[in-house]
Amino acid sequence: MNVLLTSAGRRSYLAEYFKEALAMAGRGGLVHAANSQPGPAFPAADRQAAVREETASFLRKVYGGSIGLMMSAMVEADALSDRDLAELSAILRRAEARREED
Repeated sequence: MNVLLTSAGRRSYLAEYFKEALAMAGRGGLVHAANSQPGPAFPAADRQAAVREETASFLRKVYGGSIGLMMSAMVEADALSDRDLAELSAILRRAEARREED
């Protein structure tokens, strides 16, 4: 997620410029809002994209990018519930099925 903050003046021009640039690049999701009570900034931020980015950043910083190391730590700490294990098993089955399709 990229954030551009500007002061008063050419905000509308900049917003239109970036909307066009993002559209030409095949991307979207520009949120343009005033930072005021009637229009607080970024009310429609893409939560799913932010979660993906933050998860990847956390994994890199804390576990050197290794999901195996993270899962080993969770197992050793007995931090996974039966529900967690069932969800993880389902995720792994879906991943295996996708690989078999390729």
